[in-house]
Amino acid sequence: MEIYLNKEAGKVYDLFSSLFITLNYDYYLKELEKYYMVEDKKFKNKIKDVRQAIEPDIEKYKCFFKPNPSLFSPFVPLHKMWQYKTIDSYIEYMKTLEEKEIKKELIFQMEYFGEPWKEVKDPKKIDQLIEDENKFINFLNKQDFSNEDKWNVLYYIKNINKYKGDFINLIENYKANFELIFQKYQKEIDEFSYYLEKEIDEKGIDMEIPIYKYVDTDTIKTIYILPSLFNEYSISQTVMQNKKESYIILGKSIDKVLFNKYRDDALDRNILVLKNLGDQSKYQFLKLLSEGEKYGQEIADNLGITSATINYHSNNLICANLIDVDRRENKTYFSLNKDTLREMIRFIEKDFDL
Repeated sequence: MEIYLNKEAGKVYDLFSSLFITLNYDYYLKELEKYYMVEDKKFKNKIKDVRQAIEPDIEKYKCFFKPNPSLFSPFVPLHKMWQYKTIDSYIEYMKTLEEKEIKKELIFQMEYFGEPWKEVKDPKKIDQLIEDENKFINFLNKQDFSNEDKWNVLYYIKNINKYKGDFINLIENYKANFELIFQKYQKEIDEFSYYLEKEIDEKGIDMEIPIYKYVDTDTIKTIYILPSLFNEYSISQTVMQNKKESYIILGKSIDKVLFNKYRDDALDRNILVLKNLGDQSKYQFLKLLSEGEKYGQEIADNLGITSATINYHSNNLICANLIDVDRRENKTYFSLNKDTLREMIRFIEKDFDL
């Protein structure tokens, strides 16, 4: 079996991934919770950079990059993306897409359930939907989309060249900003790519990230790996059975998900929170801060404790990320970090299946 890495193709993929995750960030955060993960501040800065870049046309981007219906999907088939090494060459490929090809991919990639999904998997049925507008409208009406989204899908099917042109214009407008953003964080993906190259050379299919679990080694002869900077917790696969090829996206932090590292980190983090909550004096300290920000002497007066005791408690609570400190006007102000408590509650609910 042959395994190849191409970080250039991964970069092309990341352009689209950066837009999808930025425009569906709440959905992304919910996905993180499944793996005991919390929002990463560095990643949040990446999202902020992308949002800033697309802000003037953000409503247009939102229209294309909803998860369902996924109107950008006809332009990002993974098996095609592998063939292109630069964003410019990939944009040129998108310009060559023919009407029928876009229509087929748009229909096929929609997230259907039940009978409609079975129907759309049949190539002959897809052709019928493209050729017969009434059949397509009836088919579209069965889908669990908003009326606005149904209208958008129908509009694009009927105005395919404008649809293609609008999408390509958005990508071309974003390209220069994406290059700057990618360059800003390139060290991360370069380190991950170097690790993957070493693993592939030394271990092949038996590399530490267990890709063998996701690949049918009896039928697949060639694996292409695309490292991702933005879709960093993901592993996904596209299989081309006729070519006996597998295309695998590996996010740069996928090892932390696969090896349950985040659960271990979350356990340590939340045990420390619970230890602090289990101390009555520290609990009262936090309860007082739930009323709002307080400076040191206020806390001492309310709890009847000394400044030395405040320092002792605050040091422990800071280590557990339960309080924030702000020094101003020659006073030290303390405030409750409610996000840490919320995370602890979610962790307990998930860990004990409450």
